[in-house]
Formats: sequence, C-alpha cells, structure tokens
Amino acid sequence: MANKRFKKILSILFKIVISILSVIGILNVGLYLATSLRLTNDKGSVDKNDRILEQIQNTNYSITSSKFLETDSFDRYNKAIIDTCIIYNNILLLNKYYPLNASKIFKVFSINHDLALCKKMLGIINNVYLPKNHSLLKDLKFSENILSEKNHNDSIFAIGWMNSPQWNVFKNAVLNEKKNIDSASKIAGVESRLILCCLLGEQLRIYNQGREAFKKYFEPAKKLSFMTNLSYGVTGIKEFTASYTESNLKNKNSPFYLGEKYEKLLDYNCEDIQLERMNRLKNFNDRYYSYLYVALILKQIKMQWERAGYDISERPEILATLYNLGFWKSVPSANPKTGGAVFIMNEDTVTFGGVVFDFYYSGELFEEYPYWKNKWPE
Repeated sequence: MANKRFKKILSILFKIVISILSVIGILNVGLYLATSLRLTNDKGSVDKNDRILEQIQNTNYSITSSKFLETDSFDRYNKAIIDTCIIYNNILLLNKYYPLNASKIFKVFSINHDLALCKKMLGIINNVYLPKNHSLLKDLKFSENILSEKNHNDSIFAIGWMNSPQWNVFKNAVLNEKKNIDSASKIAGVESRLILCCLLGEQLRIYNQGREAFKKYFEPAKKLSFMTNLSYGVTGIKEFTASYTESNLKNKNSPFYLGEKYEKLLDYNCEDIQLERMNRLKNFNDRYYSYLYVALILKQIKMQWERAGYDISERPEILATLYNLGFWKSVPSANPKTGGAVFIMNEDTVTFGGVVFDFYYSGELFEEYPYWKNKWPE
C-alpha cells in the first residue's frame, strides 16, 4: 500500500518537472523567435526639440570662435566685440531669472572666452526651455537689437584730438622709436609707455605751435619734430634741466636722489661736459639720451613725492604735467592737478597732462608700448 502511494507521488512530481521544463522551453523558443524577428526592439522616439537642437549645433559660429582678439580683420574683430557684449548682456539678463544657469555660463566664458560654446549654452536655454512668451526673451531681443545697430562710425575716435592729423603722424612716427625708448626704459626702470607719454605731449605741442611747418614737413614725411632752440631733441629737454637731472643722481641730500645704482647712468668720459651734454640732446640720429633723461626725470619726481608721503606712481597725467612744468614746479601735495602747457588739437583746447591721460588709457599703441604691472621695476 505504501509502495503504491510512493509511486503515485513520484509520478506526480515527474509530471510537474516535465511541465515546468516544457514551459521554459516554450518561453525560450518564443524569446528566440521574438528576438530574431526584432519584436523586442525599442522603437524609440524623435526628441520633440530635435530641429531646434540641430539648428543650434549646425549654426556656424566660426567667425567668433575663441581667440577672437587675434584676428587680423577689423570686420571680424568688430563682430567679435559686439558678440562678446551680447553674451555678457544675455548672461546678466539670464541671472535675473535663473542665476544658477547664468553663473555656470559666466564661469565657462570667463575662463576660455569661447563665444561659439557660450552661444550654444545660451541657445539651449533660450530656444528650448523658455516659453515663447517668457519676459526674458523679450528683454534679450530688445537689448540685442540695440547692441547690433549699425549707428556707429568705425573710423572716428571718441577722444576728439585723436582724429587730428597730428595724432596720425605721431602714431606712425613713434613706431621707429621703440628700440631707443625700450633701451632707456630698461636702464632706468621706467615703463616705456610713460616715456612715450612725455614724447607725445611735447610733439603735439610743437606740431600745434608750428602748424605751417607741420603741414609742410612733418605730415608728409610722418616724422617727429626735432627741437633746437632752448629746448632740444624730440622730447624738448632744456640744457639746465638735463644738468639738474644729472646732479640729482649724485646728490644724496636731494629729494630727487634715486640711489647708488643710478649715480653713474649719465656720467661723462670727456673734459668738456657741457659740449657733450649738448651733443646728447641734439643728436638727431641717436635719440637714446633724449628718452633716458625723460625716464630719469619721471623717476626722480616720483621719488620726491614718495619721500614727501604722496604716491603718484600710478598717475601718468600728474607725472607728465610735472615733467612739462619742470622740477621747480614739482611741489608735493595731497591734491595734485593735471595741466601744463595749453594748446589746440582738432579745434579742442587741451593740456599737456590731459592728452597724456587720454592716450595712456586709450589702448592705442599697446602692442608696441604695453602696460606693465609694475611701472617702476628696480
């Protein structure tokens, strides 16, 4: 009896196992057939913003790619400047509504200056995630129209006197002075652009005083004026000013004294010092000493004011004004004034120190005469 019951149980278990294996087999066959017939493939779907994303990706931003400031085309450069303004403006407007996105884009642009990349970053937000009636889009459109308007003249300076023929002549002429100016700059430890500022003031003043001579000689030849009466050379240094500059280098009690390092910079190797001094100032072919005297005068004036407790080391307009007026007008005070010689430039009345201020911060000639982080290296 027990044997029959055991056999019955085994039969039932066997049938169950066979059934399970059959089901598994059927499922495997079905899965194989479904896979073979690609019935299990995910059909997927085209993103609803596909056309917008494609348009953003395919837009040609090469004209304003990274390193845009290195372009040699003015039109490309101008386009890059406008685009840069638009991007900064767009980031600023985006910051009003979505500061997290704005901060990320700003950081990327600040680091690599890649206009194309940032245009895409902004394009995704503006074209994909903002509704058509979003107030941000209205602000962006309005500001972009203003920045892109062609209501400017690419050939006119905002600084009036820089539209004069005198400035054009000077700008071309000083390209040939770089070697001597840089040499004097290095020896004296004075930024070359500061030396150039004093040359600028003197040349514009002389061009204005001798207008007929300027039109007849200097404008056609694109040359600097060379002074020979009381003031000498291209920088207009008087003989007694040069002599006083030399004495300040050796007089340890002078408020203009620069230190032992500079004592022998203007030494002579001759008996007739006055004759040699005049040769230095009047040498038409070698202007090194004209620029060296300028550099040392500027440095001595700076030192005088520094000893008196006033820092004018970052005031090119004050240094140039005092250079123009002379050592005896250099009286340290808390409120120095920009000024000096007055003359007419392009029908505007300007001062020696004023044109120096304009030029120094204009960015003009910065490739040849760059801005130094330390204007007075020892």
